[in-house]
Amino acid sequence: MKNRREGKRGRARASLPRRSFTGCISSQPVSAAPLGGFTTSRVRHPTCVPGSDDARLMDLYIMLPSHIITAVAFARLDLGDTLDRPAPQLIGAALFTGHVANASVQFALDAAVLSARDAPETLLTWLNHRLEHDRSTITGYNLVGDARLLEALPLGRWSPAVRVLAGRRQPLIDLSATADGKPIAFRTCCGALGVPCSTPDPVRDFSDWCTGRHDAIVDALELDVIALWRLTMLQIAARTSFGADVQRIIDTHLSRWLRCADFAAAATHLAALNASAASTTHFTTH
Repeated sequence: MKNRREGKRGRARASLPRRSFTGCISSQPVSAAPLGGFTTSRVRHPTCVPGSDDARLMDLYIMLPSHIITAVAFARLDLGDTLDRPAPQLIGAALFTGHVANASVQFALDAAVLSARDAPETLLTWLNHRLEHDRSTITGYNLVGDARLLEALPLGRWSPAVRVLAGRRQPLIDLSATADGKPIAFRTCCGALGVPCSTPDPVRDFSDWCTGRHDAIVDALELDVIALWRLTMLQIAARTSFGADVQRIIDTHLSRWLRCADFAAAATHLAALNASAASTTHFTTH
């Protein structure tokens, strides 16, 4: 697999690209563990100053289903589309974890995209390595459908990642929604709640994937996995009697992390959070 050099603030891309940022308190870098022929990158800890709301994190800690919540997003292509014979394949994945601990919320993002030469089960190996010993509550949109695609791969039936994504091993929050008995698309949900997400372009994505130009696919994964985590927090906050306070605390810590990061999806979500905060302030002062 091709390696691509690490860029500004630890940004890493590769034939199976990864980007990891962990925050917000520690500034010590941690090296990622190698896995066979996988490209490794350095994990960064953007340094952020704790805010005055951190004392309220104990309330947040108590009401969360888990003090570690990991959102999972997948990039999917229909490789049989031109033949009118559906052949969906997962070509990439992203994980975004938020960990409430003491007086901080720590975040980490990891994304990967297969090259067209990689065997599909390579992605399964990547997921196994990250989810096998994970203690998170997993969250995503129709993860059961993605788990079925992974389970059909060689050794998929025995995969710890498949068990996790299917909700067989640990708590799982399925954000999928329906209206009048019909499923609501992930992007429709995001649009209704003002949360940025990607706009799929199957022709462009197929061309980029075949030619090894993965930037747009990775950018979309990063945008979507942060969106999934935000949707999860909105859902959890809406179920509590102090949901507005919880949402403010979550958004404050996430904004700090996004401000410390340096990639496109972080900037997009930060702008959306700032706009939402400004709108709320304007509403409450008039």
